[in-house]
Amino acid sequence: MPRTATHEDIDGLLRLMEPFNAGEEIPWHAERTRKALTQLFSAPELGFVVLTEDLTPNPRPVAYAVVTYNFDLEFGGLDCILTELYVSPGFRGRGLARELLQHAQATAKAAGASAMSLAVRPNNTSARQLYAMQGFEDTERIVLSKSLS
Repeated sequence: MPRTATHEDIDGLLRLMEPFNAGEEIPWHAERTRKALTQLFSAPELGFVVLTEDLTPNPRPVAYAVVTYNFDLEFGGLDCILTELYVSPGFRGRGLARELLQHAQATAKAAGASAMSLAVRPNNTSARQLYAMQGFEDTERIVLSKSLS
């Protein structure tokens, strides 16, 4: 069952985030990510992380989702972005991604967000199917990014 992550979960999350970044071909910076997670957990108005744990034999995170808040006039104010969703390979096919996504949507809605956006690679068919089944639609826009640092 998904739950909202806290500061105490950072080390376990970092162990999952490294393979997520590798799979997405995103350069991995553990300390930068640790610092960003610390900031996120210290300021709930920025967003939240949801995680699912394997409780046997020792509790450990096996899946997570990161949601950050945004303000967009198109959606009438507060909206959010699902920036990461990852399920460890040995735990895939059990509905954990769907549960994480549903929990993330409910949490964001309770916080006042009126919409959730995400980016997905065109060739990630399993993720695209999951998102489509949850009502996400292709807006026929291209996401462009630029580092400001």
